[in-house]
Amino acid sequence: MNNLFTLYKMLFEWRWKFFFSSLLLIFGMFFRAMEPLVLQVLVDTLIPLLKFGNQANIETGFFTSFFINTLPDIDNKYPSYVYILAIAFLYFSISASKGSLVFIAKTINASATEHSIKKLRDRIFVHIQKLPMSFFSSSKTGELTQRATGDIDTIRNFVSTQLVEIIRLSTVFIFSFFMIYTENKTFAFVSISLVPITIIASYIFFKKEMKIWQLHEDESDKLNNLTQENLSGIRVIQAFANEKFEIEKFEKQNKAKLKIALKHAKMHNFYWPFSDMIVNLQIFLSVLVSAWLTLNQTLTLGQFMSFYSYIIMVAFPLRQVSKLLSQMGMALVAISRIEEVFNAKTENLEGKKLENKLLGKIEFKNVSFKYSEEEDYVLKNINFIINPSEAIALIGPTGSGKSTLIKLLLRFYEPSEGKIFIDDIDLSTIAKKSIREKIGIVLQKAFLFSDTIKNNVAYTNNRVNIRETMTMAGLSNVDSIFVNGIDTMVGEKGVSLSGGQKQRVSLARTLLSNPDILVLDDVTSAVDTTTEKEILENLQEIAEGKTTINITHRLSSLPYANRIMIFENGKITNFAKKEELKNSKYFQKIISIQTELL
Repeated sequence: MNNLFTLYKMLFEWRWKFFFSSLLLIFGMFFRAMEPLVLQVLVDTLIPLLKFGNQANIETGFFTSFFINTLPDIDNKYPSYVYILAIAFLYFSISASKGSLVFIAKTINASATEHSIKKLRDRIFVHIQKLPMSFFSSSKTGELTQRATGDIDTIRNFVSTQLVEIIRLSTVFIFSFFMIYTENKTFAFVSISLVPITIIASYIFFKKEMKIWQLHEDESDKLNNLTQENLSGIRVIQAFANEKFEIEKFEKQNKAKLKIALKHAKMHNFYWPFSDMIVNLQIFLSVLVSAWLTLNQTLTLGQFMSFYSYIIMVAFPLRQVSKLLSQMGMALVAISRIEEVFNAKTENLEGKKLENKLLGKIEFKNVSFKYSEEEDYVLKNINFIINPSEAIALIGPTGSGKSTLIKLLLRFYEPSEGKIFIDDIDLSTIAKKSIREKIGIVLQKAFLFSDTIKNNVAYTNNRVNIRETMTMAGLSNVDSIFVNGIDTMVGEKGVSLSGGQKQRVSLARTLLSNPDILVLDDVTSAVDTTTEKEILENLQEIAEGKTTINITHRLSSLPYANRIMIFENGKITNFAKKEELKNSKYFQKIISIQTELL
């Protein structure tokens, strides 16, 4: 019921369209239920009157009496074809009314469904954009993709097709039973005598369907994740000639999904024949009883014919129950999976908006941080002050906490203890969007969109001189490297570019935003020495008046820093000018190692 209520909330904006569509469909099915009665009037009334001058001696229901009264008066002695045309026109009018109403109903439903599903896609995408970094650290891309696409398509299919079918079949069932009831109350209950068995079996099937489909979707998520990781890492896989290992891993996961799929199919293969058997038994029993009643002159031949049509109308919804419940089970599972994403807490984006240019003073006071309660502290009691317009080099062993420090500065995470200040303003009081607009970061692992070099660079700002900025980032020779110059497509995640080229495009993109504080995460690690020198010299000019933090492992970057901060095991062991670090064991160690390598 919770999932159904969630579905209602998803469709709430278009509820009147769905309501009006359902109303038209109900009226359409009412006309559908009228059709057998016209045939009954033809057999029991019109043919006997035209041929023998009398009609079947039986009490007629309200609707059959109404149809009889719409025919031309038999005493007027019109030619026989007039009466035949009259009954044919009546049947055609009812069928045309039914068809028109169903057509309009389904058109309105389709329009409402597509608009509501479009809104749902927009909502989940917007919601994902607002989720904190901690959510993505514990979630997999393939799983999110499946929920934002495959699960939404499952809901779309249910709303556009199966929901309409539920209304249509329910209405047909109710109207058919009502029409039989108005003609013969005893036979009406005979025609639904096996419905309780179908309801019990359907309930059991529905519960199992939801359980198995949940397992099926979980395995699909794993398979999607595996495929996504494989495609993203295709260079590594081929570089190590590890295709066989990846194929075996994929086959293993695909086999796990196959196992659940076969279990799902086996359950359907058992239930559907069982359901068909119950439905056919119901039809057999109803025909047997109606034939016996006709032979005993309790029913007329016309009633027998119309009742047979109604029996099929009653039985057909029962036959479709398995398919509808299967689709409903899948849809409810999809709704619960999407609701899990919506239930994920979004980032708190409220806070002060920074209107003026930042001076660039950064202060950490007693800051400690750990990613979860179960883990150890990554940063431990960090204290430092970076002065405005100062260039800082941040060095330390891998895993010492350098990148975590930057994540806290950008408010991707909040400190477990302590405070961070920007220009003496508590960072926690500043709106996240505002602080991220003021701080430009170039990541070591550059990410590029599947677009042109130009559009990747212009991602942060397309209103300034792109070529000039690209030159500053060491991309002045892009036209000689690529046939289409800056309009060259870089491929998914920049796969067509080298590591150094991707780093430089990423650097140009950040510089184009003209941030007040510039954070560089080992941005020259993949470029040659000449290009590195060119980039660092350009950065000196660009970064004038800006606070710059350069995370680096290369001594060649240090001369451009006013001070050097050394991180070891989550702590700052030194923070001083280069000439003041003679007593730093780590600093002297990296100088010794890099000098020996030369």
